Amino acid sequence: MSRQKQNINIKVKGLTVKETEVRQILSFNIKQFRKRKGLSQAKLAERMKISTNYLSDIETCRGWVSPLSLAKLAGALEIEVFELFSPPKNKPMNTATLMNRCLDDLSASLKQSFEKSLDDTIKKMRKTL
Repeated sequence: MSRQKQNINIKVKGLTVKETEVRQILSFNIKQFRKRKGLSQAKLAERMKISTNYLSDIETCRGWVSPLSLAKLAGALEIEVFELFSPPKNKPMNTATLMNRCLDDLSASLKQSFEKSLDDTIKKMRKTL
């Protein structure tokens, strides 16, 4: 079975979400943010320095996106990365609630990791001064 056709469950702090649901939310949001900015796929791909075909594959759930591409997407759309994963209002409540809980956990974890990294960097800088 190809990687694309598998439906892998993603677990975050005991919560399970199907990979296909994450892809659908991401794809939907990319397209919506791009349209709100009045950008064509070609223009957004140009801003991100990726191919239009790759962007099209992401928007149609045929391709997956790397962390670097997520950062490029968010930058090109002038949004935060987490906004790409926010469930649309018209999705069923159970999926939306589950995704929001996963995102809250992930955000808290990322914040802690960033703060620790920043503290470590400040301590190292102080030692060199």
